This record gives sequence, C-alpha cells and structure tokens, in this order.
Amino acid sequence: MTATPDSTGVLLRPESGFRRFRRRYGDRIAGIVLPLVAVCAALGGWEAWVRLDNVPPYVMAPFSKVAQIAWDLHTNLVSQAWTTLYEALLGFGISIVVGVIVALLIDSSWRVEQAIWPFLIASQVMPVVAFAPVIIVWFGFGLTPKIIIVALLGTFLVTIECVAGLKSLEPEKLLLCRAIGASRFQVYAKVKLPQALPNLFVGIKLASMLALTGAVVGEFVASYRGLGNYITFQSSIPYPAGATAGVLYLVVMGLILYWVVVTVERFAIPWHASKRNSGAGH
Repeated sequence: MTATPDSTGVLLRPESGFRRFRRRYGDRIAGIVLPLVAVCAALGGWEAWVRLDNVPPYVMAPFSKVAQIAWDLHTNLVSQAWTTLYEALLGFGISIVVGVIVALLIDSSWRVEQAIWPFLIASQVMPVVAFAPVIIVWFGFGLTPKIIIVALLGTFLVTIECVAGLKSLEPEKLLLCRAIGASRFQVYAKVKLPQALPNLFVGIKLASMLALTGAVVGEFVASYRGLGNYITFQSSIPYPAGATAGVLYLVVMGLILYWVVVTVERFAIPWHASKRNSGAGH
C-alpha cells in the first residue's frame, strides 16, 4: 500500500483492503443484515414468549408450529396467495394509472381541481370495510369488487403525491419553458412529470402497502378463494395457527411487493434514490 495525496497535496494514510471494502459495500450489507437480524429477533421473541409463558394453543401458537403448518399446507396456501396477489396487482395497477391521470387533470385546471377533490376526499373518509358489502352487492362475488376496493384505497395516495410533485415546479422553470416556446405537452413530458417522479413513487409505495389489504378485505366480505377466505375459515377453528400461517404469507407478499416497487424506483430515478439513501446513512 502506498500513501496517496489528497486535493491539498497532503499525504493520506494508506487505506487497507478491509476499510475500502467496508466503505464500498458496508451500507449495502448492513441494509440486508440488519433487517434479517431484527426479523429473527422478533420471531425468536415470539417463540420464547409463547413457550416460556405457557400460552394456551387456542390463544397463540409458537412460531415453529405456525411455520410447520405453513410448510405442510404450502400447496393450498400458495394457490390461495396467487389469487389474492392477482387481485391486488390488478387493483394496484389501476390505482397508479387512474391516480396519475387524475393528478394531471387537477394540475391542468383549478376548476377541475375544485370539482374532483370532494370525490377524492370522500373515497378516503368512507370506511372501505363498511362500504365493501355495498360494492359486493353492486358488482357481485367475482374479481371486479376486489379490484375496485384495492383501487379505491390506492388512487387517492397516488393522486395526492403526484399533485404535490407537479405543483412543486419552480416558477422560474415554467417561465423558461414558456420563453423557449415549449408546448403544454412538452412542459409536462420534459419538466413536470420527471420532477414529480419522487413524489409519485412515494404514493406508489404507500399504495403497494394497501393493495393486499384491499384484496383481503374484499375476500373477507365475499369470496370462495384467496387468503382472506382462507384466514376467515381458519379463524373459525379453535386453534389459530392455520390463520396465522395465512397472515405470514400476506406479510411476506407485502414485503416482496414493496421491495419490487423500491427496486423500480432505484432504476427509474437513481439520482433521487442515491441522494435519499446517502442522507439516511451516516
């Protein structure tokens, strides 16, 4: 190892291979190891609490028992999970598309904004769990009501974050666009939408966390398949380990869906993701 001068010409202490490796990959490794350690600690605490406190099996099963049931019934659980995931992804995709379109309409005209906001607010103050039976009555027991419930939960989040991003454009940039003769479409395509992407991905990540919730709510109310139906059936059995196994599948699916959205965000706006991660670090 040889000493290298810094920008002022002062010789710096040579950096070892370990320090160089830690500086380059330390944050990435910590981002993987720390969540795994936290999850293992939580599951270990769950197991220890149930066994040491002698919790009755009809109240709470130890994690080892739930994991065993999840493995023994994995064929059925995976089949039910695919149904729930399909409903969630369709509603999630619709919420993104509709949310962006509504945001563009709101940003384009204050009259449209005043007309649309009451409906957006109503979609949130209205309890989806209470309104779900009405949606089932209107649209039947098929796939459509579950998709509508998921879309209702996510559209508002995507819309409000996208609007915030669109309206955050500095007046100077807008004046510059007008000065060079940019059309309305060019202003949105080249300036407004790219600037709104960080806010938009915030809304998309929030919507992704509610997508599975909306699908399960619909399945709780009326469904013959899906994890919601499975959990409802298992909850009627005196021992809750089967229902807990279904909840674990939902948690894992939710984490994977959120991770996919975060990964897409890193590729779509790497400059923003890297800045955010560096700020959240040391």
